[in-house]
Amino acid sequence: KMRKMRFFQPDAYISVDFLEGISEIYHIEKDEFKPSKETLAFSLGQIQQGTEQRNIRYSRLEKADLNPLQYELQQFCQSIINDQTPPVTAEDGRRALHVARLILNSIDEHTELVKKHWQLR
Repeated sequence: KMRKMRFFQPDAYISVDFLEGISEIYHIEKDEFKPSKETLAFSLGQIQQGTEQRNIRYSRLEKADLNPLQYELQQFCQSIINDQTPPVTAEDGRRALHVARLILNSIDEHTELVKKHWQLR
């Protein structure tokens, strides 16, 4: 089984493995590389691009070993017990639903355009 998503950017390649819970990032940058303690990251050296030297940085991120839904519910319960604002507020949820609706509407609009263009019905 393979459950991967890959993103190609002008200055980066990102691979997300949902099955293994690992993300790998190859990033080209102008600045000197400064490693972070939070991620496994190191420089792969320099490349010549035009007249500039650029560094290639590799980073590997691994997901935390937890059940996301259980964790979210625990955080919500703790916010009630401690009378604190939850990490994800009702307003955050409303905005997420609004964005999801915008995405679905855009998909519907573009599907109709493609159908009309290719005379599909």
